[in-house]
Amino acid sequence: MKTKTVYLISVVVFILGVLIGAIIVSVYRTENNLITGGPIACTMEAKICPDGSSVGRSGPNCEFTQCPEIKVSNTTDGNNGGSAQSTSTIPGNPGATACSMEALACPDGSFVSRSGPNCEFSACPKK
Repeated sequence: MKTKTVYLISVVVFILGVLIGAIIVSVYRTENNLITGGPIACTMEAKICPDGSSVGRSGPNCEFTQCPEIKVSNTTDGNNGGSAQSTSTIPGNPGATACSMEALACPDGSFVSRSGPNCEFSACPKK
C-alpha cells in the first residue's frame, strides 16, 4: 500500500512539474515575440507634421518617426511682400528641401507655387 501511495504522489508531482514548465515556456515565448518569430506589425496611423508631410509608426515600439525639421526665414522679394516661408530638410537627403504648399495669385488670374532651393515663388507669367 505504501508503494502505491509513493507512486501516486510521484506521478502527481511529475504532472504538475510538466504543467508548470509548459506555462513558464509559454509566457517566455509570448513576452519575447518567439511565437510569431518576426517583426511586430504597427497600426497604419499617420501623424501630420507641421510642414504638411506625414509620418507613420515604425520600430519595435511602433512609435511615430520624427517629422522633418522646419526652418523659417523671412524673405523679401517682389512677389511675397516679406511673408514667412518654410522649408523642410528631408532626412537622408541633406541637400534637398521641401517647400511649403503655398500659392501666389498672379495679376492674370493664374497661380504660382514656391520652388527652388530657397523656396521662392516662381515668376508670374508675363502678359
